[in-house]
Order: sequence, then structure tokens, then C-alpha cells
Amino acid sequence: MGSTALSMTRINDSLQKFAFEQAHCYFVSAQGLTANPDGIHVNSLSQRYFGLRYFEAFDKKTHVLAPLSHEVELLDRLSARRHTPTELMFVKQMDFALGKISYETLINE
Repeated sequence: MGSTALSMTRINDSLQKFAFEQAHCYFVSAQGLTANPDGIHVNSLSQRYFGLRYFEAFDKKTHVLAPLSHEVELLDRLSARRHTPTELMFVKQMDFALGKISYETLINE
């Protein structure tokens, strides 16, 4: 194990210990998540799984020490849902900002 991996293990152990000792503080595992090429941050799909785990921790007021057994199904359901009007407007604004649609299209659709 390299020194970086050893340091990360120590940091995670300290964070978990801290969370277990504090009221209303919950540790959420990153087990099974995929890092970006920088080796530090998780990729966008893993961020979504991490968000589900964080929600579970705070909704249930408990630590999440492993991947959720149903997180793939939850993410599939979230991805398949219809967008709200606000979300649809955000997508249109992003398309405009990226030059994919004209201003006229933005304001007329």
C-alpha cells in the first residue's frame, strides 16, 4: 500500500470515528464508487450514488457503511422521471449558453 493509500485510510478512519462520536453526524461510505483520473474526486455517476447514500443517512439518521442494496434501482427511477418546468428551463438556458439554440428559440419555446 502506497503512502497516499495509507494516508487516505487513516483519514477515513478518523472521519468515521468522529462521526460515530458526534450526535446527528453520520458517516457515509464511498465503497464501490469510481474516481476520476485525478484519483481523488469521484466521477459524475458515483456522485449520484454518493448523493443517494447521503440522503439515506440523513433521512434515516444512521451511518451508511456500504453501498445501498437498492441504489441502482433508485438512480434508474430518478433518471427516468419527468423533468419539472424549472429543470426544463435550466436545460434550455444551458443549451442557449452553449450555443445549441438561439435566443429566439429560448424565449419562444
